[in-house]
Amino acid sequence: MNRRNFMGALLALPVFLQAQSQGKKDRDENDSAARDHFFRAEDWTGFRLSILLRRETADKPCVLKEVASDAVLRSGDRIQLRIQPNAAGSLYVLAEDQDGNHRLLDTGSAGAFQAVMMPEIDWLRFDNEPGIDPVVVLFSRQPIAKLEALHKKDAVLSAREMHRLIAAQAADTQQRETEEAHNGSIPAIFSVAQFDNDTDLIMERIEFTHRPARKKG
Repeated sequence: MNRRNFMGALLALPVFLQAQSQGKKDRDENDSAARDHFFRAEDWTGFRLSILLRRETADKPCVLKEVASDAVLRSGDRIQLRIQPNAAGSLYVLAEDQDGNHRLLDTGSAGAFQAVMMPEIDWLRFDNEPGIDPVVVLFSRQPIAKLEALHKKDAVLSAREMHRLIAAQAADTQQRETEEAHNGSIPAIFSVAQFDNDTDLIMERIEFTHRPARKKG
């Protein structure tokens, strides 16, 4: 990603996020009901997330397509996240750097089952430094005060502060399901949880694999 949006290209996970990310992967096989839960908004709160890729090459000036979260991306690629919550609330997209700090890339709000594109204005662009680029998406029915303050100050949330935020507000019983592309469907991630109150949040963390652009010829 470009340095303005991403402060580092190599992955260095804080222990708490590493454990949570691994836990989600371990639960994927068992959480086949997350997609169904997404449409049961009275019991489960969360969002559907898909990724729009924009790639320009010498022989193809511009290619737009939906890709899976584990797709291999190249230097120069641009992406937008299409996020559709099943309840009205606030959305936040953050970039994680090599030290585990988080920079807020975009904030937004959406109604129930309203899809929004984030970042709304600037696509996220991958720079010439290959590696793993983590992106974090947070959703809550109410604005998250810590992130609203971060947005106003254009500041960075430290790894410790992120840890405290997740520990204080993350909902229990989170489930995650990936939907692969088949029969014309769009690859997507469903993340849902059972909220105890409107200040609970749900988090999805994606590790984008970023490789050099392919050489011409």
